[in-house]
Amino acid sequence: MQRGKVAKRLLSWRVIAAVVAGMLAGSIIMTPAGAHITTSVKHLINKHIKKQFYTKKQSNSRFVLKTDSTALSGFKNGPGDVPSVPTVTQAEATIGTLALPAGNFAISAKLYLEDVEGPPDDTDVEVTCRLEAGADFDQSMATLFAGGAGFPWRSPISLQLAHAFPSPGNAVVKCRDDVPAPYTLTTFNFLRITAIEQGSASNVALP
Repeated sequence: MQRGKVAKRLLSWRVIAAVVAGMLAGSIIMTPAGAHITTSVKHLINKHIKKQFYTKKQSNSRFVLKTDSTALSGFKNGPGDVPSVPTVTQAEATIGTLALPAGNFAISAKLYLEDVEGPPDDTDVEVTCRLEAGADFDQSMATLFAGGAGFPWRSPISLQLAHAFPSPGNAVVKCRDDVPAPYTLTTFNFLRITAIEQGSASNVALP
């Protein structure tokens, strides 16, 4: 019985000692903070609380990816005539233009080609299309195979590139067919040019 009372007393003293030690440690930790606390609520908000929060504008500018900020797109459903000119690099071959501000962009274009009849000599029609932005470009070709009158010939075209505009400029799609002018039966349809702004843009030759 005596041993139980002694054990209880020892346990009580240990609990008291732990509480006292905790209070001393807390007072030591709180002393610098307490010394820094002022009566100015404005000081506490501006110096200690406000810096931990962001407005929506600040959050967007700091955390939102650049690719989420600007996407520009233009379309021309057509049908429109595919020019018959000597070379696709000539301005006369332009079928669509998307104006862009200064910035870095990943640019893509798509359309489909159609010829509802074909040339009089029933030969294949070869079409070349090109996406240009400054000195950067992508080029693709499609052959519309002769199928006879009444059988539409169709082929899709897709183009893409990356370009950095130091000042406002244009993304341009140009096409031409290889049939001597005048020839208006080869058409483009559902042209779309899309540019998505990036943090940076690089266009290099692959090894």
